[in-house]
Amino acid sequence: MRRKDRECSDPTFFHDMLDRADVATVAFHAEEYPYVLPLNFVFMNGALYVHSAMEGRKLDCMKKDPRVGFSIHTVLKIDREKATTCYESLCGEGFARIVTDREEKQKALAALAAKFQSRCEIPVPEHMLEHTTVIRIDPLQLNGKRNLPSTAGKTTQS
Repeated sequence: MRRKDRECSDPTFFHDMLDRADVATVAFHAEEYPYVLPLNFVFMNGALYVHSAMEGRKLDCMKKDPRVGFSIHTVLKIDREKATTCYESLCGEGFARIVTDREEKQKALAALAAKFQSRCEIPVPEHMLEHTTVIRIDPLQLNGKRNLPSTAGKTTQS
């Protein structure tokens, strides 16, 4: 990381960002270029969970190569006068896999429903569970970075 003064390596920072963020931008290995998607997710048991249809390009990519990259961020303020952005961000790499365990799948869908205040039926009825894919992303590496606004008018990093 070029700006070491903005680096965050505290595990509580990672967990806080993963709990607060609603969207992870996930990059899948595709043929010639990466396939990048913004996905709603929930962080549970050290992994990111997303739901999906039963078929599609991201699933095709995962079958060929389960390695993914992802990022999440919050923009706190764009300071045009100082030509800077105050933000918190997290980037990671890991492996994506389809969840086959029914109990884990139900727990992930329940956690997603709770996080996004969904009105869907929980536990998910069997006929719907069979037509829903849940993807688990197990992070191998996380990198955090932030540039926080200062109350004294200058930008701080920690």
